[in-house]
Amino acid sequence: MLGPRSIRVALLHPADSHDAPMICDLVSASLDEEEDRTTYEGLSYTWGPPIDGRGPHSHSGRTSADH
Repeated sequence: MLGPRSIRVALLHPADSHDAPMICDLVSASLDEEEDRTTYEGLSYTWGPPIDGRGPHSHSGRTSADH
């Protein structure tokens, strides 16, 4: 469960090729904790319908936004 001042950040891993699936890890970060403050680039502010039906893959095997 995320706190009221927490966000999820997707850490994208390098791909072997342009056709390779997107591999990422979802991590929680507090907006108030000094050790969690880092720079990042926002790719999307919302989840929408998949364009080509392929979603990201996670090393943990879980990609649902509720984890």
